[in-house]
Amino acid sequence: MVSFHENRIVQVFAELPENLVKDKRLEELSEIVEEVKQSEEWEAVRMNILEIGIEKGKAEAETRMNQLILLLKEANRLEELVRAAEDEEYRKRLFEEFGLGEGDS
Repeated sequence: MVSFHENRIVQVFAELPENLVKDKRLEELSEIVEEVKQSEEWEAVRMNILEIGIEKGKAEAETRMNQLILLLKEANRLEELVRAAEDEEYRKRLFEEFGLGEGDS
C-alpha cells in the first residue's frame, strides 16, 4: 500500500503554488508516486477478482461432488463414495460416467 509519507508528498506538491514547482525532479517524483498508487490500486482489484474466482470454483466443485453423491445414492452405489473420495482418477471416471464434467454442473 502507499505509505503515509508518499501520500503526504503528493499532498504537499498539490498544495504548493504552481510557480514554486519548477524543479523537474519534483514533478517527476510526483508522477512516480501517482503511478505507484495507481498500480497498487490495480493490484488490490486484481486480488479481489482472483478471490472471487477461487470462491466460485470452490462452490462449483462442491456442487459437482454433491451431485455425484446423490447420483451414486440413486444408483445404490454408496460403497463407491469412499473410493471416489480417496482416488482422484476413479472420481474423474465417475464424473464422466454421470455426465458431471467441469462446467456441466
